[in-house]
Amino acid sequence: MNDDIMVQIRRPCAACRGLGKVPASDRTWDNLPKFYDFSYCQCCQGDGYSQVWVTIADLRDLMRE
Repeated sequence: MNDDIMVQIRRPCAACRGLGKVPASDRTWDNLPKFYDFSYCQCCQGDGYSQVWVTIADLRDLMRE
């Protein structure tokens, strides 16, 4: 199998942990705010996932996690 082949996958956004929302600027993840204190994540535009290109070898490593 050719490990250099690239495939596109969806991964949970690292910035919002796949939630699509982030705490308001005066809050942190440790001090969980009320629902209305969240705003949409700027990295994934609220989708919660990001499209990334990975090699087959990287995909195998991700599947093992």
